Amino acid sequence: TDVGVFRSVDGGVTNLPFIDGLPKGLVVTDLKYSGTLNKLTAGSYARGAWQVSLDPVSPILIFDSIVQPLVEIDGDGDGSVEPGETFEVVPKLKNAGGLSALGVQARLFTATPGVTVLQPSSRSFGDLTGGAVGAAVTPYRFVVDPGFNCGGTIVFDLVNLSSTNAPGTYNDLDDAFR
Repeated sequence: TDVGVFRSVDGGVTNLPFIDGLPKGLVVTDLKYSGTLNKLTAGSYARGAWQVSLDPVSPILIFDSIVQPLVEIDGDGDGSVEPGETFEVVPKLKNAGGLSALGVQARLFTATPGVTVLQPSSRSFGDLTGGAVGAAVTPYRFVVDPGFNCGGTIVFDLVNLSSTNAPGTYNDLDDAFR
């Protein structure tokens, strides 16, 4: 930015100044990151270049997307989620950190009245290296009650996120997708 470099260690939720030897208030016009060397190089306006070695960032699990289209299990066959129908959905998670998250697991949850996640146990997303995206190995299935308001919004959360390596547990991803 025109006031220095900022860094996020939570997948972009928050950004904090990253000084580490960089003069305060410096206009930074270019950044280059070398993952193989773990070095960040900043080009500045009228003050030259700056380089720093970075420690890899711990795994950060964030919602990425869902596999499209949803699979209609029981319904009228038009592919639209409607009252009285059952669907399968496969969410994808991204590791926005630099270190691997091994044996990633998560559970799908909804508090939307009239929608029930069937067999809400955790699903495996496999191992996610830094920057990698992984889909749930087994789809989640949900049913929409016949009395649900047609056109209503269904909000899904991904909860109980975990991995077999540190940090082991992650923040729930509330309102992950609709």
